[in-house]
Amino acid sequence: MDISTKINSLFSKTAAGIKPGLETTKNLLANIGNPHNKYMTIHVAGTNGKGSTASYIAKILEEYGLKTGLYTSPHLYDFRERIKISQKMIDNDSLEKLFHAVEKADTGKRKATFYEFTTVMAFKYFEENNVDAAVIETGMGGRFDSTNVINPHLSVITNVTMDHSDYLGDKIELIAAEKAGIIKDHVPVVSGETDEKVLDIIRREASFRKSAFFAVNSHFKIKKFEKMFFLEDKDCQIALSPRLKGYHQIVNAGTAAFSCLQLNRFYPEKFNIKKIHIENGIRKTSWRGRLEILSRSPEFIVDCAHNPDSCRVLKEYLTQKNKKIIFVFGSLNDKDYMLNLKILEPIAKTFIFTKPDSPRALDPGDLTSLSKINSLLEPDPLKACLRAVEIAAKDDIICAAGSIYLSGKIIEAFDSNLLKF
Repeated sequence: MDISTKINSLFSKTAAGIKPGLETTKNLLANIGNPHNKYMTIHVAGTNGKGSTASYIAKILEEYGLKTGLYTSPHLYDFRERIKISQKMIDNDSLEKLFHAVEKADTGKRKATFYEFTTVMAFKYFEENNVDAAVIETGMGGRFDSTNVINPHLSVITNVTMDHSDYLGDKIELIAAEKAGIIKDHVPVVSGETDEKVLDIIRREASFRKSAFFAVNSHFKIKKFEKMFFLEDKDCQIALSPRLKGYHQIVNAGTAAFSCLQLNRFYPEKFNIKKIHIENGIRKTSWRGRLEILSRSPEFIVDCAHNPDSCRVLKEYLTQKNKKIIFVFGSLNDKDYMLNLKILEPIAKTFIFTKPDSPRALDPGDLTSLSKINSLLEPDPLKACLRAVEIAAKDDIICAAGSIYLSGKIIEAFDSNLLKF
């Protein structure tokens, strides 16, 4: 069985759906020697921005000189994106060996889901390659997320907004409680959240766990001076110059920077991260599909916005451009696509509705009846992009959004020269 067949076999586990709980993951890990206990970890949860924030932290640790693992999800178009060491994706040979090792260890009362299986593969890979530290992003929630078996040195919660309501709850307080489930006893917590209702819940959990808690605006501030942004706390000022676009990335970078300062504070025997390591790490971090410009003529932007909060951020960024926007838009059927459309409509010239590359994709025909402005239908994402280019005026902007799976398909085609503007 070649590696592509093995990965397809792994994807077939998605049919089992999401199974909240940690017992299967714990059983798998115990059967392969509990690799997650062999290195330092930083745990990152949140609704939006957690992948970017995790990437900033990982890059800062690398600049400091640590061999650093990074586990994120989902991927854009290559499964191996999920598991990296020092920015390098896992190689196919290692992936094949890990697949067999975890498959052999899968002896629990029920078989592991796709995400459980993948999480254990990542933890084992980091151990086998002797990483000094690993930055671990949660998948969907926190409390029952498969990654929540680790005992981290630091917990980070970027923000909390409405998403995955079917699993996490239909109120922001319920979702916040699930995210706060990553907080461990006596482990410091940093958050980029500003909503007081959410902060109260995170703060309460941190207090119960006797864990120090820090939040943006209260314990650290992000300030603008002329054209530059800075993180400021009582001890230092750090320049925030991410290559990733949008003010939300300034906040993510600031949260990551302050998190690394707390590693120094709470673990001085292990960390002495300098200002230069933080500034260089932030400046060098890349995270694809986040306000990524694929073309300047026409200006073609790909963004992974797929829930109301991320669509609001996208709208804020595009509004500053003061141009007409042609959206190539597709959604999964379990997302709040009606609200996402409503948020983007005021800045849209046209929607071209298409279908993301996922079995959970919404029929794009269902979107045409919801749009209150001019719209076109093209189920094939690449043809939808070409159609957008055809109808774009000189000063229009084209933006593909609505689903990570849509963004991944477009970026893959662009990288492979299957899509040219």
